[in-house]
Amino acid sequence: MVEITGTPSNNMIIAGKEGSLKLEYLKDFVATTNKVAKEVSLEKSELVFAGYGIVAPEYGWNDYEGIDWKGKTALVLINDPGFNSGDSTLFKGDAMTYYGRWTYKYEEAARQGAAGLIIIHDTEPASYRWNVIESGWTDARLTIATDLPLLEVESCITSESTQQMFEASAMKGQDYKGISRDANFNPIPLDLSVSVSIKNEIKKDVSKNVVALIPGTDRKDEVIIYSGHWDHFGIGKIIDGDSIYNGAADNASGTAGLLAIAEAFKKSNPTKRSIVFIALSGEEQGLLGSAYYTENPIFDPEKTVANINMDMIASPDKMKDLTITGYGHSEMDEYAKAAALEQCRYVIPDPNAAQGHFYRSDHFNFAKIGIPALYAKGE
Repeated sequence: MVEITGTPSNNMIIAGKEGSLKLEYLKDFVATTNKVAKEVSLEKSELVFAGYGIVAPEYGWNDYEGIDWKGKTALVLINDPGFNSGDSTLFKGDAMTYYGRWTYKYEEAARQGAAGLIIIHDTEPASYRWNVIESGWTDARLTIATDLPLLEVESCITSESTQQMFEASAMKGQDYKGISRDANFNPIPLDLSVSVSIKNEIKKDVSKNVVALIPGTDRKDEVIIYSGHWDHFGIGKIIDGDSIYNGAADNASGTAGLLAIAEAFKKSNPTKRSIVFIALSGEEQGLLGSAYYTENPIFDPEKTVANINMDMIASPDKMKDLTITGYGHSEMDEYAKAAALEQCRYVIPDPNAAQGHFYRSDHFNFAKIGIPALYAKGE
């Protein structure tokens, strides 16, 4: 793992023919990078509005088409076109797809060859306020060293700053959200440039995923993986005299559940398939431990039958429902229904699907490589 402590310039400068706009760090913008370099920057990088920043062939969608992105910076909306559109057939309506996650947007912009990407923050489609970004982007960030393409700068700006930018751009007066929901949308040069820099302190380190195996009997080469992340946020800003994030729910509860299930399996009769338990690291920094495991699997993914992930399983009291985050993504839902029925419980889909929780815990990385994954809990 690589720990990058970045110090952005105090201002992001948006320059145009009629003058410049000076955005203030934290108040108006945040910026970071995953590039392992002492300094990165955008120097008068051409700004282009790229709608939602999505390339989705299955939807006939390409927000980057027709532009040579080398050296340019894309400006994009958070979430995906279906959110608040009133059209349940547009992507998945209000339920966020992975195309709506900020992680995807940075990945895609890098694949397109852009120098930078700026996401327009909007509280409702993001499902969190600007203060969450303000506090979450200021500390050191961990990443995994990679050969994949990376942006020079990953940034986010307030919606208020965006309005100022558009007023000074070629898009003045346009309904930028409306035009971005059209599959025929083409990226729009803004006749603006962006300049910002980040100085980095770099430290290389190692963290551990902890793995345990109970071998099966006659089908021991097939495995079922139970997972839960053992990390939390650690120490942060002082609130009411306390700076320690204790992490009892997120995710000591999941880790305790992992250990309890392992103990129960160990005391029960042997299973035909092998049972694997993984306490994953780096979830809070971007699902790093599960990403590393799925890129470097110990057990053959084609013979990994399922992943059952536990994240924040604490419950205030006895519950009758079993809420499945990402309902409909795999046949694991049907197995969950059957198990719930045996306990006189019922299954409900995630009522907050618009917030994209399916993409925000470790099961998602298992699902990305084709392993049926379940993330469910009583709520």
